[in-house]
Amino acid sequence: MDEKIPEKKPLVSKLQLIITALAVLAPLFYLIGLSYYQALLTTYGISTDTFPINVQDTYVAAYIAIAQLWLPLFMSIKSILMWMITCEGIISISFFILGVALLLFFLQKILTSEIYKKLSLWLGNKLKEYHWDTNNCSMALGLAGIFSYLVFAFIYMPFGLFCLWILPSVLGYSPAKEFANNNIDQYLQKGCFYEENKRWSNCKVLQSKDGKILYEGILIASTETRIAFFTKSGAVVAQIPNGALIINTPKGL
Repeated sequence: MDEKIPEKKPLVSKLQLIITALAVLAPLFYLIGLSYYQALLTTYGISTDTFPINVQDTYVAAYIAIAQLWLPLFMSIKSILMWMITCEGIISISFFILGVALLLFFLQKILTSEIYKKLSLWLGNKLKEYHWDTNNCSMALGLAGIFSYLVFAFIYMPFGLFCLWILPSVLGYSPAKEFANNNIDQYLQKGCFYEENKRWSNCKVLQSKDGKILYEGILIASTETRIAFFTKSGAVVAQIPNGALIINTPKGL
């Protein structure tokens, strides 16, 4: 017999698939990024209308949001991998592999024994006896189960659609809110400080051209003419004076 040669999809169909995927993912990532930015500003107490975000920065915000969502999982996997190369990890993994091997060995012995054959025959007879083709009670229970599944599916379908609808907002809003709240809590407890093994402070300073400190705190957002800080007095939005500088002083200066 002649072997069938698999047909290769033309390049046009592959390009159409890629374009379709981009058409679906682009608005999804845009909504995630927009939700992240809005949550970040509103958590600090700043109106999103004060600092509008462009399309490019929206996609960057989506990238940051997804990275922050995956970061705890990444850190957990990293901890597991680091534990696996320790003495305790190597011993534990060795015992686990040995236990699985012994379990499979004993299961193999059981599966080839007469007990398994008798058990298999008994179960086969019971399945035939209670199959809904020959048992009215089983048929009634089966139909009731299918009907219940359809009813619950009808009820949960709007719930599932709603979850899909708000998913981009949740993916963007949650990490931004958690990130901003952590920054606010640290600032209110410690003020401006340098974290261990970090060169830069958590605070920035808006300094006038004559050297006067106008604002000091967490820099939330800025444009060419406007700036937003979170200070001990709360969120502040101000015009940037001519000649003013935003200063971030490194550790040791």
